Amino acid sequence: MEEFFLGRALEYARARNPEASEGRIFAFAHAVAALVNGFSLGLAGGPTVREYVAVRMYGQEGFLAFETAMELLVSADGPMFGPLTDLHRQVWSEEYCFGDDPDDVRELSGKNLPDEK
Repeated sequence: MEEFFLGRALEYARARNPEASEGRIFAFAHAVAALVNGFSLGLAGGPTVREYVAVRMYGQEGFLAFETAMELLVSADGPMFGPLTDLHRQVWSEEYCFGDDPDDVRELSGKNLPDEK
């Protein structure tokens, strides 16, 4: 069942944000899972800084319906696909994040990392 919902979340994110990196697409699906059932299935690393931010922003009131979680997170200017914010920087300094999009790592760490192919 989880695979079905994660597959739907991946397809939805790709359709709504076709220019987004695969790292952000998978982080979106993980964050949706976390908001719906309280944990991410970890398909491709993480939790990323964007996943942590999504849960801090929307997961404080309990679990969300699947469609609601997807709508909250899919915005091109939201925590998953939008620019990094002060909250992203705060979370980056407080949590152990991994599997992050290389562009996010560059911006958050101030390091010039090699491009991933």
